[in-house]
This record gives sequence, C-alpha cells and structure tokens, in this order.
Amino acid sequence: MPDLRVDGNGDTPGFHVPWRRASCNGDNRIKRVLVTGVLMLAFGAGCSPEVGSERWCNRMDETPKGDWTLNETKDYARYCLLGDDKDE
Repeated sequence: MPDLRVDGNGDTPGFHVPWRRASCNGDNRIKRVLVTGVLMLAFGAGCSPEVGSERWCNRMDETPKGDWTLNETKDYARYCLLGDDKDE
C-alpha cells in the first residue's frame, strides 16, 4: 500500500510511490533521449543508398510505384532512365 503524504503546497494529499523516483530521474531521461538520438542518426544515415546510384535505382525498381514520392519519381527518371550523372 502506498504512503499517503502531503505534496509540495501542504494542503492537498497525494500518493508517494517510492519506485517511481529512481526511474523518472531527469538526468537519466535526458541521457536516454540523447543516446537514442545519436543511435538513430548513426544507423539511419548509412541505410539508404545515394540517390541516383545503381543500388538506389535497384531499390526503386523493387519498390511499388504507388509508394514513390514525386521527388523519387523525378530522380528515378533523371538518373535511372535517362542516365544523367550526378556530377554534372
């Protein structure tokens, strides 16, 4: 059974749950968010091939045409169908 304690303003009773304090520590939450963000950037950056590369064209060939964005459609036509080089 939780302890019945008085909260900060002194007139409203509230419940004290001792195990929540350790898991809701603000410093730990900030660290978790930062680590999660860094990991998402690290793993997300290397997953998609460069637009216009042969690997990207192959991936687009495997993707249903209805799932393409307008920019992907234009890039596919430019680099995969017309053979335009990215260096130009």
